Amino acid sequence: MRLINARLFYGTLIRPPHHTVFLPPYGIIDSQSAKTTLACEQRGFDGGKKVKGRKRHILAGITGNLLAVSVHAANIHDTKSGINPVKKAYAKYMSIQRFCGDEGYRKSFEEEALKQLGVGVDITKRIKAEFEVLPLRR
Repeated sequence: MRLINARLFYGTLIRPPHHTVFLPPYGIIDSQSAKTTLACEQRGFDGGKKVKGRKRHILAGITGNLLAVSVHAANIHDTKSGINPVKKAYAKYMSIQRFCGDEGYRKSFEEEALKQLGVGVDITKRIKAEFEVLPLRR
């Protein structure tokens, strides 16, 4: 992960001046479930996405730099397991003032982040998936 993070941070698109310290003020977290075919101990069933396999939580800064990654069985909910990459990132980057996550990180994730780290969490609302016919413009 250090090699990936170094490649993303010191890559050709983002090249900070020499001796510049990277201090992210905000962290954005999301999860993704992936199918696995091998029978292993790190495998579960994600009931929300109907996937049997693993789930990964990725935490990025506002510039897109990778801050922390966590992989586990898919049957553990985001509210319980999302705190692990947040704690990893906050331990490394104490400059983080808040985190942002989708509606899967409500309630207990917000409470744990506030209780353990003293930082707040912004929860984004789901975009309505409704089709609306607009009136004819003339």
